[in-house]
Amino acid sequence: MAQEGEGLSAADYVEALATVASFRRRVAALFQDYDLIFTPSATALPWPAAEAFPPEIDGRPVGPRGHAVYTGWVNVVGNPGLALPLGFSKAGLPLGGQFIGRFGSDSSLLAFGRSFEHTHGPAWRFSQMTLAG
Repeated sequence: MAQEGEGLSAADYVEALATVASFRRRVAALFQDYDLIFTPSATALPWPAAEAFPPEIDGRPVGPRGHAVYTGWVNVVGNPGLALPLGFSKAGLPLGGQFIGRFGSDSSLLAFGRSFEHTHGPAWRFSQMTLAG
């Protein structure tokens, strides 16, 4: 990433900052109508621990961040996100979801997480899983 950055001009950098600022405003506008945004935590089911990332998703080859399309934009805009375990796939693999709150709503998002777990109970326990080693 540093090597790619060396090829960018100051104008490119300023344009990127303007793009991020515009995106932040658009995301902030969503929270005028919604309290939370919900997305999957990842675009792929869990992959073997020996692999840094899944080599393909839905039959299509992906790179190192292909599984993380739902999380990167939250980091860019600076909003708080909370990933919660939600259950298991048909194959018994853990599934999770990400709840995103408005900028600065960290405490409210954590309160939501506590309430969610209190209402629904813990969605998984490691004792239910068989870990292949």
